[in-house]
Amino acid sequence: MCHIYNVRQGANKVESMKNILEKAAEARAGVVHTPKKPRSAYDYFDGDRRTNIEIDIGWGTKKGYVTQEVKRRWNALSKQEREPYEEEARQDMERFNTQNK
Repeated sequence: MCHIYNVRQGANKVESMKNILEKAAEARAGVVHTPKKPRSAYDYFDGDRRTNIEIDIGWGTKKGYVTQEVKRRWNALSKQEREPYEEEARQDMERFNTQNK
């Protein structure tokens, strides 16, 4: 089993290297990629708190239940508690707008 895992892991590294080389070739050829879409304030909250929420409700819990708990806690936040996440979302939107010009 361990040997199979190492072979698969090596194959993943080869695929990653291929992707890197393809992107480099595209950059040299002048291919332009669209910028990443901006993340919402909820997305930043989710990224910041999801692991802690998974620990709180148990690691074996299905993802759907974790998502429900993240949503419940997001809805329970006051405006002041949401402000840092909304600020990050505003900055990300500005980044997206400048890259999209």
